[in-house]
Amino acid sequence: DEASVPQHMHEHHAKPNSSSSRPPFDSQFWEPFLGHANFHITTDSPVAQRLFGIGLLLIYNFNQADARAAFQAALQADPMCAMCAWGVAHTCGPFLNRPTKAPEELALGFESAQNASRLLMHRRHSGKERAFIKTMAVRYPKDPQTGDQLASYKRYATLFRTTRENDEQLRNDPELMVFDAEAAMVLMCDASGYHFYESHGDYVPPTETAATKEASALLEAALVSTNQSHMYAQHLLIHSTEMSNSEAATSVSIAVQLLKNTAGLQDQHLQHM
Repeated sequence: DEASVPQHMHEHHAKPNSSSSRPPFDSQFWEPFLGHANFHITTDSPVAQRLFGIGLLLIYNFNQADARAAFQAALQADPMCAMCAWGVAHTCGPFLNRPTKAPEELALGFESAQNASRLLMHRRHSGKERAFIKTMAVRYPKDPQTGDQLASYKRYATLFRTTRENDEQLRNDPELMVFDAEAAMVLMCDASGYHFYESHGDYVPPTETAATKEASALLEAALVSTNQSHMYAQHLLIHSTEMSNSEAATSVSIAVQLLKNTAGLQDQHLQHM
């Protein structure tokens, strides 16, 4: 529950909107101004594509509750949309501020990942979509009550890394690089906070772990390939460098660029960063 989350995580946790006070996602009267997600998926429905983009941008904002609602609405618009089911599955898993999940979310995550895998068989999908969906299939334990979710997250991160690196066409895809970094960074978080750096006491600056260095390099590469415009790469890179004295300039410059990218939008959590 929220009370178990450390205070510094409360400060970074995006608050979902009240679902009872807003129109449904397919209403023309409600659409958050979050920017643009450059991720085209296999669907015959423009509504599903639009809602998928909204859900993805809400993931970038660490707003899983509203992201899930967007992906579920996208599935209503196109019940055969495999990536929409992937989106629901992703929102049930860990993120930096909530690295472990309750059994109810694990169960929905597993069910949605299996649904995405089934839907993958019915249409021609890109290699990028297949990579996201096939790796998601191992992210959750089969038994949400007794399964080891941390072991599942490790399998997911390992499979994601090898899937991306072993495919020349996917290796440098910015979206895959960012979610690869996300999977690695989640493994460095627990209920006590982020562990991207190793502490050496009060008088010696902390040093980044090898895993943090790899994640930051992926995020920086994703930003280069998107002309410094990928908001989730910017968000995660701020977190991966914010504890470093030597990388302080990087954090500040990325934060300034992120604020420019979200100016006039409703990405409250990204603007907070």
